[in-house]
Amino acid sequence: MASGQIGDSAASGDIYGTGVRLGIYFQVIGLSFSAGVGKAGGVKLVLGATMLGLLLSWTHLALGKEISPAESLTVLSLLDALFIPVGFALLCPKAWVGEGIAIFCCMFAQVWAFAANIWFWAKLYNTLPDLGTPSVTWFWVQVSIDGWFRIFSLVTATIYQGLGTVGIVFGSVVINIAASNAWLEGEDELDDEDQREEVMIRWRGGLIGLSLVAFIFCIAQIEMTIKWNGLTPDNDFSHPGQSIPLVIGIIVLVDGIMALFGLAIAKGPC
Repeated sequence: MASGQIGDSAASGDIYGTGVRLGIYFQVIGLSFSAGVGKAGGVKLVLGATMLGLLLSWTHLALGKEISPAESLTVLSLLDALFIPVGFALLCPKAWVGEGIAIFCCMFAQVWAFAANIWFWAKLYNTLPDLGTPSVTWFWVQVSIDGWFRIFSLVTATIYQGLGTVGIVFGSVVINIAASNAWLEGEDELDDEDQREEVMIRWRGGLIGLSLVAFIFCIAQIEMTIKWNGLTPDNDFSHPGQSIPLVIGIIVLVDGIMALFGLAIAKGPC
């Protein structure tokens, strides 16, 4: 860490820089729009690759004790936000066949993220260096990462993310079996795809409200954690590490908005 700098310089640029965060926020919104209207081809692959990249970088820094608890929580919250469109994407039978690798990436990322959360709240919160931060975060009010909030987060991560991990792993296995059988038979869709889609549309609709609340919470926690800990994420958009994820996020957002317009046009006036 450079003299006078708060937090890790590599993480502030490559993991939670302003361009990176905005790019992820835009991706979450755009991919949720696309998957929500049934246009989920490629969504899982984008999400899986992004999450695995974040997890790999964070794990490397955590093992080397080069990142603070506050920064770690910021990264884990970014991962929580990225998981929001995964539910919509997995509930799109029309995008199951031929996406086995993408589904596996999402499943592997979920298991890795679950292990990372348990590791952080059980041990890393106390062993990672503060790097000049007060180690506080947002939970409606300012709370200490190593106080009662740690116990609460460990319990909720174990229950909520544990159940989510079991659900995604089980669902991914079932989806891959059905998709693989169709692929081996030379089909590009499932025999009962239309019937499955009707059921999944109702499930996707039920996720909208919960997903919106979760997304707003993730953004609030990320941004307030950065502010209250005095972190200085890279906000120079001339740097490739900021401009590339930002441009990708903008394009994904525009694509998602166009998917919504396409659905509205297809349905016609009420």
